[in-house]
Amino acid sequence: MFQFCDEPTRNGNEDRLVLDGTTDLDRAVADVVAAPDAAFAVLSSGVAAEVLGSEWGAELVAMAERHGVDAASRVASSDRSDTERIAALEFLRLAEPWSRAHVDALIALHRDAGDDAAAAAAERAWFADD
Repeated sequence: MFQFCDEPTRNGNEDRLVLDGTTDLDRAVADVVAAPDAAFAVLSSGVAAEVLGSEWGAELVAMAERHGVDAASRVASSDRSDTERIAALEFLRLAEPWSRAHVDALIALHRDAGDDAAAAAAERAWFADD
């Protein structure tokens, strides 16, 4: 979630936009390459109403979504745990619904884990979206 906070500076308080109350957007974006799992966890968490309602909110939301997709792609193709990779692929499936590659990777991951029911559900979801 994006939040506003006051940050003390030498010249008084300065407003800054933060994610999850502690991570600012620039830090999360920088983490996409260095720590994609951490960046994905932050960038996929959603956007607070006060950001959506602001005149500059749409630009920040678009930037967070774009970098969220990048972080999710890195997590999905990494050696992270199956749970992390599944979460990333689910995010990608929703963010880029036209991409069959995300669905195929999700199905393969479920099958490799021995969860044929989840694999079948992912396959059905692909055809249900048409």
